[in-house]
Amino acid sequence: MLLKILLLTALISSVLSYKTFKGVIVADDSNFEDIIYAKGKYTLVNFYSKTCQHCQKLGPKYEPLVDLFNNTKIQIVQLEGRENKRIRKQEKIIGFPTLRLYSFDGSHMGSFVDERSTENLAKFITDHTGVQPNWPEQIIKQISSINELKKLNQIKPSIVVFLAPWLDEWNGRYSIFEKIAKIYSNDYNFIRIDSTSEESSDLTNLYKIDKFPTLMKFNQKELSTNFQILNKDDINKESIENFINDDDIGKKYKDLNQLINEKLLVDDENDDNFQLKKGFNVYKNQGDYKNEEEEEERYRKLREL
Repeated sequence: MLLKILLLTALISSVLSYKTFKGVIVADDSNFEDIIYAKGKYTLVNFYSKTCQHCQKLGPKYEPLVDLFNNTKIQIVQLEGRENKRIRKQEKIIGFPTLRLYSFDGSHMGSFVDERSTENLAKFITDHTGVQPNWPEQIIKQISSINELKKLNQIKPSIVVFLAPWLDEWNGRYSIFEKIAKIYSNDYNFIRIDSTSEESSDLTNLYKIDKFPTLMKFNQKELSTNFQILNKDDINKESIENFINDDDIGKKYKDLNQLINEKLLVDDENDDNFQLKKGFNVYKNQGDYKNEEEEEERYRKLREL
């Protein structure tokens, strides 16, 4: 009985949590044909279900298409497939979400089957229609070298994230980091570094990055002293904003030597286990390291594993 109550509660919660996104045209059994036969318009339709978790995850990636293709020949539509049985049967929709593009005459031009991201959806539309999206200006700068970081940090303080390509919520034009950058860009540089790339290995090794994502906050013109690091497991929008606005959030370091010494101590206490890539810990044999150069070489070798 308790299990049934829990399942029912979860179902109700998922239904209530799904929302109709601003600007997305809502289609149903009564108006579907009117919408897709709109004169001079291509139509992308998201056939979704309120109880589908994948549909809920798609929603925030689908909504930006409205602004990207505003004042073009593209209209962005969604239709609840379980409730609108006539259209579901007519269009032979067997799973959710299903994304289909229709031409001016209502004919089916193609179905989207790639990884679901705003960028991929926009590319799908452009590839089939030739209509270009109106991309907003990106605030975050992607860099890979110490010199690039130095130049930017001469202008104003910097918020830097070290990440990996598989962290979808941190990459792309509509990432959580990009949204926050739009709010605080007058006061800080916002910088993204791919810690898995060979080009950024010097930066990754310099700051002993062993977990993704890791956030760092630098004072203007200072890269080796008085910086902060945040690398807890549940970094979200709220914790990022707290990190930006509160100097007591995260861990403060007076200089690089303090960071290096702390990492050495953690090495000994944790049997030299570090998360260097998704889902894996790399084990390193304990040993004595005579100087900083030897320790640096040790980190370089680890990143090559």
